[in-house]
Amino acid sequence: MKIVNRQFLPILLAALATGCCSTLQAQFSEGISAGYTLNQPDKDPGMAWSQHLPSGGFAIGIPVQYDLGKHLALRAEPGLFQKNVSMERTHDYSGTWEKKYNNYIQLPVMVQYRTGARKFSGFIQAGLYAGYWISSRQEGAVPDIYDLIDQPNPDGTTTSYFRIKQYNTKYSFNDVKDQRFDAGALAGIGLNYHYNPRFTFYLELRYSQSFNSFEKKYMTPQQRPVHQTGATMLGCMMNLFNRK
Repeated sequence: MKIVNRQFLPILLAALATGCCSTLQAQFSEGISAGYTLNQPDKDPGMAWSQHLPSGGFAIGIPVQYDLGKHLALRAEPGLFQKNVSMERTHDYSGTWEKKYNNYIQLPVMVQYRTGARKFSGFIQAGLYAGYWISSRQEGAVPDIYDLIDQPNPDGTTTSYFRIKQYNTKYSFNDVKDQRFDAGALAGIGLNYHYNPRFTFYLELRYSQSFNSFEKKYMTPQQRPVHQTGATMLGCMMNLFNRK
C-alpha cells in the first residue's frame, strides 16, 4: 500500500499543478490602451493676473489584469501619461502665455468590479498610482525687453510696449523648484465589448487626483498646485492562453 501511495502521489501533485496553472492562465490577460488626457491644476499660478487653463495631452498604457472571480479583478497599467499645464496672463500682461508638455511614467493599481451580459459589460475601478516626471517641453510667448515700440495716443503722447516673443524649447528641471515624484488616487467607469473569449475591447472615462504638488516648497507664500487629470481611454485586452 505504501508503494502504491508513493507512486500515486507524484501523479496527484502533477494533476493539481496542471489544474492550478490552467486556472491562472484563464484568469490572466493583458493588452494595450491609448487615450486623451485633460489636465488642470487645482490652483492658479502665484503671479498677478495669471490663471491655469485646461490642457490636452495623450496617454498610452499596457494593462495587465488578473480576475479574482466573476465580478472582481485586479488591474495594473504601467504607461506614459501626459499632464500638461497651460497658463495665460491678462490685463497689463495680455498676450503672455505658456504651455508645458509634461511626460510621466506612471503605474496605477486598481480593483475592478464588473457586471453585465455576454457581449457587453460595465465596470468601475478605483485605486492608487505612483509616477515620475521624466521629461518636459515648454512653449509660450513673453515680452521681449530688448524690443520696445512706442504707440502714439490721441492726445499726442506715446505709450511704450514690449513686442511679444515666442519660444519653444526643452525644459531643464530645477532641483529646487520641481517635484518630479507624483502619487495619487484614481477612479474610472467604462464599458467592455467581449468580441470573443480571447479579445475584449473597452472604453473608459477616468479621473486622477495627485496627493502632492508638482512644485517643491521653495518660497513663501506659494500656491503649490496639484494635478487634476481626466482621461478618455480606448483599449484591448487579450487572454494569451485562450486560443478559441
